[in-house]
Amino acid sequence: MKIRSFVFLLISMVAGFYPVQAYTIEAPEPAPNLPIQEKAQQQEELRAHTQSTAKAVLSFSTQSAAISVQALPATSGMWISQGPGPTQNGQTENVSPNNEVVGAVHTVVAHPTDPDILWIGSANGGIWRTDNATAVNPTWTSLIDDLPSLSIGAMEMDPTDASNQTLLAGIGHFSSFSFRPGGPFIGLLRTTDGGTSWTNIGQPDLGGRNITGVGPRGNTIVVSASTRSNGTNPGVYRSTDGGTSFNLISGANGLPTGSAYDLVGDPSNTNRFYTGLTAGIFRSNDGGLSWSNIADATIAALIGGSTNNIEFAVHNNTGAGTNVVYAAIINNGQLAGLFRSADQGGNWTAMDVPQTNEGGPIVGLQPREKPGSQGSTHFSIVADPNDPNIVYVGGDRQARNAGPDMILSTSDDTWPNFIGATNFTGRLFRGDASVAPTGGVPSPQWEHLTHLNTVGAIPGGGTASSSSPHADSREMIFDANGDLIEGDDGGIYRRTSPVDNTGDWFSLNSNLQTTEFHNIAYDTVSNIIIGGAQDTGTHEQNTTGGTTYTDIRRADGGDVAVDDTSVAGQSTRYWSSQRLGGFSRRTCNATNTCGATTVIGLSLIGTSSVLARQFVTPVELNVTDQTRMIIGGSNSIYESFDQGDNIQELAGPGANRNAMVYGHQNDSELIVIGFASRVLVRTTANGALTDTPTSFPAGPVRDVAVDPNDETVFYAIDANQVFETTDAGTTWTDITGNLTADGTGLFRTVVYINQGNADRIVVGTNAGNFFSSVLDPDNWTELGTKLPNVPVWDLDYDTTDDVLLAGTLGRGAWTLSNASAENLAPVASCTNKTEPTDPGICSANASIDNGSFDPDNDPINLTQNPPGPYDLGMTGVTLHVTDTAGLMDSCMSTVTVVDLEPPVIQCNAPSTITPPDAPISFTVSAQDNCMVATVAVTGFDCFKHTKKGKRIDKTSSCQVSFAGDTVTIDDSGGVDDHITWDVTATDGSGNVTNKVCEIVVENPGGN
Repeated sequence: MKIRSFVFLLISMVAGFYPVQAYTIEAPEPAPNLPIQEKAQQQEELRAHTQSTAKAVLSFSTQSAAISVQALPATSGMWISQGPGPTQNGQTENVSPNNEVVGAVHTVVAHPTDPDILWIGSANGGIWRTDNATAVNPTWTSLIDDLPSLSIGAMEMDPTDASNQTLLAGIGHFSSFSFRPGGPFIGLLRTTDGGTSWTNIGQPDLGGRNITGVGPRGNTIVVSASTRSNGTNPGVYRSTDGGTSFNLISGANGLPTGSAYDLVGDPSNTNRFYTGLTAGIFRSNDGGLSWSNIADATIAALIGGSTNNIEFAVHNNTGAGTNVVYAAIINNGQLAGLFRSADQGGNWTAMDVPQTNEGGPIVGLQPREKPGSQGSTHFSIVADPNDPNIVYVGGDRQARNAGPDMILSTSDDTWPNFIGATNFTGRLFRGDASVAPTGGVPSPQWEHLTHLNTVGAIPGGGTASSSSPHADSREMIFDANGDLIEGDDGGIYRRTSPVDNTGDWFSLNSNLQTTEFHNIAYDTVSNIIIGGAQDTGTHEQNTTGGTTYTDIRRADGGDVAVDDTSVAGQSTRYWSSQRLGGFSRRTCNATNTCGATTVIGLSLIGTSSVLARQFVTPVELNVTDQTRMIIGGSNSIYESFDQGDNIQELAGPGANRNAMVYGHQNDSELIVIGFASRVLVRTTANGALTDTPTSFPAGPVRDVAVDPNDETVFYAIDANQVFETTDAGTTWTDITGNLTADGTGLFRTVVYINQGNADRIVVGTNAGNFFSSVLDPDNWTELGTKLPNVPVWDLDYDTTDDVLLAGTLGRGAWTLSNASAENLAPVASCTNKTEPTDPGICSANASIDNGSFDPDNDPINLTQNPPGPYDLGMTGVTLHVTDTAGLMDSCMSTVTVVDLEPPVIQCNAPSTITPPDAPISFTVSAQDNCMVATVAVTGFDCFKHTKKGKRIDKTSSCQVSFAGDTVTIDDSGGVDDHITWDVTATDGSGNVTNKVCEIVVENPGGN
């Protein structure tokens, strides 16, 4: 029975270690290289052998410690970052340098006195710091790659630390990608040295909470949390012991239960906080212990069931003695109201909301048309540090002019819009509360922070160069120079001279690497990477191994694919934006020189129904003929034989994202797809997609992979399980083994590597990549080092270069060279053993090893736990097999020790007696290597031998009795009489010994 060694180690922390016995097996001679068919046959035989043993998987968890896939050992290969950092030609306007974008920056902290120091927290790429933020190209350093979660929901500096070195970050899911994926909810991260080192605090009280705001105040810490992305137990929490423990404040202390959308402190009073719930807006004056609802009637009427965000900004100018709080109410993703109070919420004044007239339709911060109405995530607000009347807000995107039909999002919409935008870039405004609201469009209270500074209706708005950052604003702050720093879905940007229209927007992205790739491909002709990313489009690497990319398709990126086999020395790259928008291709050569772009027709053949495009529509090229492709709609699968120009609908359902395989060296017509919780297969041209003979035994299929050597062997994963079939779905085997889930959404992608000493399966998870060999498919090892603990969303293996490419949802692209040469874990093989006890003792030594080996022919060390000798009966024994690199495998069998050694009887009587010694008694005994159960006298006899050897019965003249283990001689009879008694001994195992004890009566005179 297989049982993974990491489970044993975890259990041993609780139960303690047994001593172990160890021995080493030297490597056998390396096996010769085998033809691919013979190699496949050998692997199939080994696969059948290793799976013939019953397998058991153990899980272990406590409230204070969670089992994570990160507990597994790792191979030595090093993952190399491939960027982007940055991507040029992104969806910004006139932003220097080069219209750079990266990935979503959710929160920003500025050093209060040094404008060169900034910290950012990204949606899924962790925390970064720069010490030269004022440079044209700042240098960023990643700070938390090795921590369990890189999903940052909030971050603030502790104002009670005069050294400005203490920051607190809260883990939260705020990616714009579907279902808001991210790392595990582990509470808080704290640094007291500016980010050099971090400590995870708040467990277990904040485990599972989606953190929206943090308020560090020395030993007092206040935290807000929401139900977003399945966050549990929302509300406001408070600690008074530096984060060791937290108490839920919501539900008492004047604060209702429910999601708390934001938490903002007042710089004038370290005990004052503001938060917003669907029940109102609340203030605490005692460090978060008690709260008061400070919403007036107007605000209360605006907040309700449609409210999905409330955010605050506080102006405090100690020198001027001014203190102002702003509150923004977001309903259904749109800014519904903005309010100002100069007395900490005692009285509120409503401001107009920023709006423009786009050819008839009135558009606010968040257009109603999709993509739009995203204010639950894409809203930012900051108060001017000097002027108590100035506030800055940011929304999601610009809208086009509605055109002649005066309806937005129709074919006659045009650029530029009212403020001069020519793309779907950032939508940000500056408000002035000293100007009376009018309700007009545009309102005299508001001036645009982007685009043209020549708009007559807004004379103070705009920028010097009609510049604008990326869309979808998340955070705005001021640095020590008074510049406005903004984080959005494209990264981080600076706005100079934010109080007027003479400044511009500049990129601070530089080498920041926070791109959220959901799909990625490797071009082996030019060794170039192309990837589809959330928020920032399709990125194409400029040079081999370089971290600078070019955005070849903006908006949200779609699936990508590369045909690098159809024409020697040439590749064809495919890409699109969301919902297969602008689906295109172009050819490139080995020097990465590319031809013109062709927009792919996708013309329907025959009676095919219209392709129902998914947000990310999967595209898969045929393995044997890469001019063929299939496209996974939400309604059907479509097949093309001419690079997508014409498509034919296939019978059967659509596909889950990523979950498609097309073509095989043994069957060019093979299609395997995952749809919902089903796996469907096609094996003939024009054949229908049909369910596997046995239904897939798990949840929704996230990805599938097929053994390139055997079209009947494929692998499918759901959120936390891996399954293998070796007969095209007639049977399914759970090979999850020690790859145990650490929360939902763990597994995302699977790929098959058919090179090296043994083929291997690689699974991308929310904590890195893990692999097993087909020789022992449920024993998983972490693949390589230096890959951040970020969700791996897609994998692409290139057999020509032996490169594994990982697309991560937050840290860009990474490659592992010589992937098939990564050390394979040894294979443990056990057998049940039955052994007799060793002579004279009630135990035995035994080895349960049944031919354990190392696929790389490395020496292996074997230890058994417990080590032996083993006591009588059955003992469960675990065999641990470790190679010289520390990779391991384990299996469990039983050692049964049986007692075959009979007891030894001692008569405990002399050989002779001399009358008149009688009466006399003797007690027999027995010894055994284990345990004597019974020993007893069962009979006696008296006799005498004549000189001629004749036996004469003397029973009538002997007086002998016995009881139990004792015999008593009352009258021994005459000289030379023999007295015998029969003894039987039985041990605890049922072994029986019979013995005859004898005494001879001697002549007293000796003759």
